[in-house]
Amino acid sequence: MKPTFSVITVHFNQLPLLKSTVENIVSQQGFGEIIEYIIVDGLSMDGTIDYLHGLKAEKSIHRIIERDKGIYDAMNKGIKAATGEYIIFINAGDQLAESDTLVKIANAHKSFDVLYGDTEIAYETFTRFAHSKPLEKFWQSLPFVHQSVIVKREILLQNLFDLSYKFCSDYDQLSKLYADKIVFEKANQIISRITAGGASDVNAAEATREVFRISKKRFSPHCVSVFISEQK
Repeated sequence: MKPTFSVITVHFNQLPLLKSTVENIVSQQGFGEIIEYIIVDGLSMDGTIDYLHGLKAEKSIHRIIERDKGIYDAMNKGIKAATGEYIIFINAGDQLAESDTLVKIANAHKSFDVLYGDTEIAYETFTRFAHSKPLEKFWQSLPFVHQSVIVKREILLQNLFDLSYKFCSDYDQLSKLYADKIVFEKANQIISRITAGGASDVNAAEATREVFRISKKRFSPHCVSVFISEQK
């Protein structure tokens, strides 16, 4: 039996970007069969709510429209609402890399805890590929892009995002899974296409401070000392 997936998009006041992502997800092979879509909107005021209510594919698109405490609170709401065996987060403006991305994964990987792959990143004037790094580099930062990670829903329900982090709760969550010896597998494919300039990019200094706090909490003092030297 093929695994099933919940794709989650959290959103606030970025309707043009949301529309491009919705179009990408609902056109995926396997949508409505092995793929459900959850959109979590924090009461946008740009026409999003009317747009969401007007979407078709009622049984495969689930809408959560209510005020939240920020992006990670919204992501936790998506986790709790998901019914798929596996969860992947695709932000507004981002996309799954191909029209059959999750079908390929379902055919190649019948069961896993965490699966990660590579990412295509679009900048204003060029595109580059972000290849995942060795997992041993986890103490430095995420070895992969969060939109290219798929995690078993049961694991995420037991490891929800920590709302005390503003930019890097995904790093906190996934580094905990790695430290707890959850098995990470590499998919030999590009999973997502994203646009540069996310919150952690725009707020790089504060995000780096959060990564340091998490690394200090999660990994050995030696790794932390190396982390400090590499930031100088």
